[in-house]
Amino acid sequence: MRGQQVIATDFNEKVLEMAKGTLANVAKQHGQAHLRDIALETLPWGDMHRAEEMCRTLQACESQCAKPESCTRAQAGGTNHTSGGVAAAKFDVIVASDVVYDPTVHRHLADTISAMTHADSVVLIAFRDRRSASGEDHTHGERFLSTMADARFTSRDAPLEASEMPGGEEQESTGSWIRVLELHRTLPGSAAPV
Repeated sequence: MRGQQVIATDFNEKVLEMAKGTLANVAKQHGQAHLRDIALETLPWGDMHRAEEMCRTLQACESQCAKPESCTRAQAGGTNHTSGGVAAAKFDVIVASDVVYDPTVHRHLADTISAMTHADSVVLIAFRDRRSASGEDHTHGERFLSTMADARFTSRDAPLEASEMPGGEEQESTGSWIRVLELHRTLPGSAAPV
């Protein structure tokens, strides 16, 4: 994601330390120096204070651009204007993987996503969809979708070809495949994205 403000998060600081090492190794081995610019931050879901701090980080990036025309929303985060006319930076894109397996944290995750997105944000969530022969959802994906609907988000399966999906060939034999959801905020009076 060259040219973007990228922040990778996890609740566990040890995971972030491992990610830091991985990014440094990949950057060194493959000449991808821009990978060193990815910020790694701790983000407990449901911690609105921490979510706001991260949005202020984006706002600081936006204000530090030497030429406003060169600092696009994609580089510095989108803006969400409050009634007082003060802009608060929000994320244009949020990508998450393997975050829906525990229904006890769905509300916290939905609250965090809500706090960090603006009206035009896109949220992509990937997870391994595991269903029993009877169709029972073992990943809690449908429960998560219900929680996001309560938080005023619409969802659809991301338009990907089966050949683009890792593990697509094992879908038939294991009843497990990668599912990618695309979520958008629902605005009053608006229809779901097409």
